[in-house]
Amino acid sequence: MEINLDEYFDYYGLSEFLKIPIGSLRHRVKKEKIPHFKIGRSIRFSKQQILLWVNEYKQEGNQTEIKEIGSELYPVSGDSE
Repeated sequence: MEINLDEYFDYYGLSEFLKIPIGSLRHRVKKEKIPHFKIGRSIRFSKQQILLWVNEYKQEGNQTEIKEIGSELYPVSGDSE
């Protein structure tokens, strides 16, 4: 089985992908509020799991939680507030 490394993010890659600060991601990892896994001491995020996580919040109407992840940031839904 071949692993495609493009399907996983580190903090920097996920921060860029979601357009939220790294500090917000670190906080979410610490509080267990974002899907992640460890390889040794490194934290990684599965692109597939992150997309499912974002879609789950959208479907449940929890956009407040998504936006709060990076409250000083940009709306995840693409809306301009």
